[in-house]
Amino acid sequence: MGGLAACALSACSSASLPKLPKLELPVSAYKEEPSEIYSRIARGAMACWFSPSGPLKLAYAFHADVAPPSDNAGAEIVIHKRDQAAPSPLSLRAYKIVISRKPEGTAIEEQNLTLPEALAAMMTQDVRRWAGGDLDCSAAAQVAQPASDAQKGPQPVGPIPTSSTTPKGR
Repeated sequence: MGGLAACALSACSSASLPKLPKLELPVSAYKEEPSEIYSRIARGAMACWFSPSGPLKLAYAFHADVAPPSDNAGAEIVIHKRDQAAPSPLSLRAYKIVISRKPEGTAIEEQNLTLPEALAAMMTQDVRRWAGGDLDCSAAAQVAQPASDAQKGPQPVGPIPTSSTTPKGR
């Protein structure tokens, strides 16, 4: 022990460690509140990826856990692969988006769990674009479902929405 103290006070103190590069994870920071960012991402996902002709509509489901805007704690959006044999069709996670408050602003982190890589990459691009305020659908989100309505056969008819249940602006 005495040798270390002597080394620290003598010639050993002139040796310096090399500077290491600062590693940063790619996390986008936005100035808006988490609830505003969540709202834009959810709106874009529902209008583009989960629309009646959206590429995720038939095989996937959208689920979100959102803190009240007054808490400003953030949100988690999970896209689940539908599994009719499972106890809950939301049991298999495919893609996750976490929206959280950080000191530098609102952060968004995406995690692909089981989506095909090309689809996950397009989803990530869309999420970042929607978070930034551009709510347009990408060309990939406008791709038609693999099976047309004629190929699926007759479908049960649900209730017709009334003006009191239809979202405004649609």
